[in-house]
Amino acid sequence: MEQRNLYFLTFLRDAVTGVCSPEAMALAKDMDRSAQDQVLELARLHNLFPLLAQQLMRLHPPGLEAAALRACTVEALVRQTMATQSLLTLTRALEQASVPALVIKGAVCRSLYPSPDLRPSSDEDILIPPESQSAAEAVLETLGYRLAKEEKNPDDPVRTWYTDRLRVELHRSLCGDLTIARQRVEPWFDGCFSRCIVWNVGEGEVLTLGIQDHILYLLLHFYKHFLAGGVGIRQLCDICLFVNRFGREIDWTRLWKVLEQLSLDCLAWNMLDLGVQYLGLDPQAVSQPPHIPEADSGALLLDMLDAGVFGASTMERKHSSHMTIQAASAQSRRAGTLWTALFPPARSLQGRFPYLRRWPWLLPAAWCARGFGYLREGRDAGGRAATAARLGRQRLELLEQYGLLDRKA
Repeated sequence: MEQRNLYFLTFLRDAVTGVCSPEAMALAKDMDRSAQDQVLELARLHNLFPLLAQQLMRLHPPGLEAAALRACTVEALVRQTMATQSLLTLTRALEQASVPALVIKGAVCRSLYPSPDLRPSSDEDILIPPESQSAAEAVLETLGYRLAKEEKNPDDPVRTWYTDRLRVELHRSLCGDLTIARQRVEPWFDGCFSRCIVWNVGEGEVLTLGIQDHILYLLLHFYKHFLAGGVGIRQLCDICLFVNRFGREIDWTRLWKVLEQLSLDCLAWNMLDLGVQYLGLDPQAVSQPPHIPEADSGALLLDMLDAGVFGASTMERKHSSHMTIQAASAQSRRAGTLWTALFPPARSLQGRFPYLRRWPWLLPAAWCARGFGYLREGRDAGGRAATAARLGRQRLELLEQYGLLDRKA
């Protein structure tokens, strides 16, 4: 393994499990400034900088600029603490307005970390019943939240609201129209509000998904980002901590059955194997799926390290996502072509060009805007397009390796 990755994964494992292992102390003892900078840069890429900075300050390798790291860590801690307080204010207001609301993902997973507010969140996710959207948005407006300009369509399954302290994604459904292996995923969560549980966040309580619903949702969210450019290490940390806490309460037989129906059991098993190898996941908390051979997770680890948080490490990786998304949608590698990366369908571009939701016939204008933007990013547009195509082909091989594409299709 590359030395930078060894440092990063060893220190991160200790950070999420709350220890300073002899292995990490030995590595830190011989760590020079260049290696420290590389680890911190990788931490920034995966939105884990406060966690890694705190761990380096505990280990104190030679030449560490502890004062600068401490200042960055305190700033992140204060910012995240204020965001958590704003979230609790919002959930209390929704409760007072009789709006059913489940906090999912970030705030829940963050509470599992030894130092929760050192696990950054760019936003918080709240699930409401579709019929409560108007009431929920009225509460948001009363509290001073503003609707993101790009999300004016009231029928969007997710709408983003924000203040100076907190950005909130308001979900009317967990998975929307997401289909995997030609199956809609949303029906798996029917009745999730009746199975919700109380969860401690900061100095307050929120409602969230039940354990079985939440682990399935975290795995589906992992898959969604893995498909769309790649998934970073932070999401794997979240899942590992969740399984360490609740693995013995999870009905693994039922979970593997659902994942097998969605052709996600191989990917999930290899992802959990990475957790056991590198991030302190307790192997006794996990049950192996039937009919899956021994894990072969090395390629997945390298892809995740390169991806950064939500697969956004490079523009080439973002562009390659159109190849993997189309191939998975069609369940055929032949659908994931360079042409797809250069000229994706309207649905794939609606996030960047919201006008396509209302006027899909403007798709050629969106293609032109993408092309001009690509040219503005650098002179070697052709070379970067070739890099995106090569990366897309590599990631299509990953999809085949982990059972997400039929090798014969």
